[in-house]
Formats: sequence, structure tokens, C-alpha cells
Amino acid sequence: MRNKWKPWLFIGVGVMVLLAAALLASTRQPDSFSPYVSESPSPSGVKAMYEYIEQERQVSRWHGSPEQLPNLTASRNIIMVEPSYTLTGEEMRRYEQFMEKGHTILLLKKNPVGYFDLKIDPTPPSEGPVTVSGPFENSLDATVD
Repeated sequence: MRNKWKPWLFIGVGVMVLLAAALLASTRQPDSFSPYVSESPSPSGVKAMYEYIEQERQVSRWHGSPEQLPNLTASRNIIMVEPSYTLTGEEMRRYEQFMEKGHTILLLKKNPVGYFDLKIDPTPPSEGPVTVSGPFENSLDATVD
């Protein structure tokens, strides 16, 4: 009677091992995203910002070159988040012409030197919150890293 159950025991253990192997093989690694991409839900992505703006205004992603910027009379805004390469002189001139026509470019970059002749005064890291104020009615507390 013992020999009768032995093959079934081996078959059962074999099926369990195959199921465990299949389960391990089917677990997906999370998708990886490039940093600062508007489709990226990762901590370095800007998907949440894009979706927030999308709720408030009509918005679209710009994937074109500066030569293809629309020649519109209504003002437009472009948000540049950590551009992956340094713009050439001609590309910079095109973006500057875009801004001279009344459009806005919001440049979010850790080190904006070399973009639009910006002059920067680096702020050293703070030891706790600092108050940030400007020409607005409100001021904000921020931590500078």
C-alpha cells in the first residue's frame, strides 16, 4: 500500500515546485522611468505636477524642437524640467524669441547656468526652514538643500 502513494507524493511535490517556479518567474519588476518625465510616477518624475496642471488648464506635452514652436498670438507656457542636454545657441535664440513674443518658459533646473543668460546667486543649504518672499502678498517657509 505504501508503494501506491509514493508516485503520487512525487507528482504532488513536483507540481508544487513547478507552481512555485512559475510564480517566481511571473513576478514583474517595476517599470523604470527616466528622471523628470511627465509620464513617470517615480519620485523623480513630474507626472503628478502634469496631472495637476491638466485638471486646471488645457495642457499638452511638447516634444518638438524650438524651430517648431507655434507662432501664436495667445500666450503659451512651457515648463522645461531638467533638460537632458544643453541647448545650442540657435535653439536658445528660438526659445528667447518665443519669450519675446509674450510667452513664458518656466525652467526647473538644479544648475541653470548657460540657459537664457541667467545670472544665479547660489543659496547655501539652510539649517531649518527659511522664509521665502517676493512681490506677492504671501510668503512661504522652505528648506534649502
